[in-house]
Amino acid sequence: MQPISFSLQSDSEINYYDIIAAFTDGVEYDGAERVGEWLQRYESFLQHNDPLELRSRQETLFDWLTLATLWQQYGGQSIRSWSGALWMLSRLYRLRRRYKKIKRPVDRLRGILATLVISQEKDLARTPSIKELNRFLLWLDATGEYREEVKRLTLIKSFIATLPAVERLRVFETLDRWAAWFENESEQALGQFTVNVDPYREGPALLHKWQEDYFFCRRRRVEYHLSLLGAELMNRAFRSHYLTSRQRAVLVPACMREKSPQQCQAKQIDLDWQCTLCSASCRIAELTRRGRNEGFGVHIIPHSSDFTAWLNRWAKDKGIGVVGVACPLNLITGGLELRGLNIPSQCVPLDYCGCTNHWHDTGIPTDLDEKELDKRLALRVTLDRTVTV
Repeated sequence: MQPISFSLQSDSEINYYDIIAAFTDGVEYDGAERVGEWLQRYESFLQHNDPLELRSRQETLFDWLTLATLWQQYGGQSIRSWSGALWMLSRLYRLRRRYKKIKRPVDRLRGILATLVISQEKDLARTPSIKELNRFLLWLDATGEYREEVKRLTLIKSFIATLPAVERLRVFETLDRWAAWFENESEQALGQFTVNVDPYREGPALLHKWQEDYFFCRRRRVEYHLSLLGAELMNRAFRSHYLTSRQRAVLVPACMREKSPQQCQAKQIDLDWQCTLCSASCRIAELTRRGRNEGFGVHIIPHSSDFTAWLNRWAKDKGIGVVGVACPLNLITGGLELRGLNIPSQCVPLDYCGCTNHWHDTGIPTDLDEKELDKRLALRVTLDRTVTV
């Protein structure tokens, strides 16, 4: 099957998970060399001002790399954007998330406004003032794609604001070099899995112009690489917390089901969609049968926008560890949201995309690497019960 944009599968002996593990090791080492000084000072800043925001070094490193990469990609055009329109797009996004009944008309309005306002033409990103950093964060928020990242980047902005101008210049010179290094190195390591991203961006994605998901469908190749790296880093950072959980829940996207939404017989119970095994060959049905035998639950999430409502129940039950399955571009925001609610979690990226919401007219059932899922689940099956390891 020809991948739409990305594919983690390979016809050769190349294993994506071996490659991402080795690449992540390299990024951690390089990041410590390049920005270790700033990470340490930032952690001291958080310790003094807001200790509750302290995180693992892996999370902090990823936050800073996210700032470096997104600023290099979008900083220039964010400065040129009209703040009033960005503010309106941000408010409309919050309305669509809060009031589902008005989602459709709000999406139409957001699609028109975002296409006009949020340019994706790459422009030179220079050392910003704090005012320009604030506009950049507003620009990211206006896209609707970085809601959790913006919270973290705002903290880094607060730290940078405390620095003298000469040090602020040093920070952004360092971040600029780091972002350039990451873009080049990630393409070398991970580019074989994302070769179709650019053809999709400049072809089928253009058909989404004036639609709410236009920006999402045209996200850049380096962002796929950043998300894949982030998934690996978060799995490492969150692993010990996850292993303290007593139960497991696997959240799968609706695009994994074999049948169309009209044919699928999954039942809605409150906020939950549960598979009824209506098709023996459906991937979700296979996982559901496994879960019943091995002691983990499988829950279907119709769309990533429904994710927040689903998490509230698990935020109150610290005994449940969640494994989220999603496209790379949705993994990071979802993982950070789980982290913010202190829900023990791991994640598994889909092997390829195929949902009707963004990628394909009729839909292609998606899949995951089951060995990776087993690793993230961390179950050991005995003859009489399933226990965690």
